[in-house]
Amino acid sequence: MNLPNLNEDGKPSTNIPLPNSISILSNSELIDLINLQRDNLANYVTQFNLQSDYKDSIEKLLEELHTLEIKFNELESKKNDTYENLESCQILESQYVKEWQDLNRHIEMNYSSAAIKKI
Repeated sequence: MNLPNLNEDGKPSTNIPLPNSISILSNSELIDLINLQRDNLANYVTQFNLQSDYKDSIEKLLEELHTLEIKFNELESKKNDTYENLESCQILESQYVKEWQDLNRHIEMNYSSAAIKKI
């Protein structure tokens, strides 16, 4: 039975002797290896999960969204034009009411029974 190497405090030693023929990788080499394996794993997974169907549907949805944006902008422009037309109609209506009142007052002053009796 192998007992752990103990240091002077009686705790297990963290220094473990390595064989002479071992080569340890540096941190950058380990990171490169991990990235390579991650990319390989991603490629392997995408073989089973084909994304072309999703890409096609996403592209169609993006086209529909773009079309809807264009229609919305056109509708917004038409709405603004309609508000401007409504405002000009309201101005025209107020001018009509004023002219009607002026004409009615003129007729009342010149052609009413009291005005005719004065003549």
